[in-house]
Amino acid sequence: MYENILERVQEQAEQLTAPLRKIQEVTVAGIERVTQLNVENIKTYAELGMENAKKVLNTNITDVEGLQNFITEQTEVAHNVGLKMTDDLKAYVALGEDLGEELQKVVKENVTLLEDVTKV
Repeated sequence: MYENILERVQEQAEQLTAPLRKIQEVTVAGIERVTQLNVENIKTYAELGMENAKKVLNTNITDVEGLQNFITEQTEVAHNVGLKMTDDLKAYVALGEDLGEELQKVVKENVTLLEDVTKV
């Protein structure tokens, strides 16, 4: 009698932990994707910043036209950085949506199983 109870408890524990492991796998994969995106973005923004800083240091403004050209270039840099940031935010949103969909899928696939396991 006790063997049957122990076997049932062990079986329920295994059934319950399988979806939890899958949720953990999806979460870890999501963290890995966010980390990779962060690393890529940090590198890109650092390179942009250094490139622009070097350009500013090497700029020798001697007249109004030179100043206007410099301001135009800086405006273009700011515009391009803004576009890059918009694209990056879209990538983060898409990544979050993907992760949410994957987690919802795992939960939906296992709702019945979880209900059955938690029944006494």
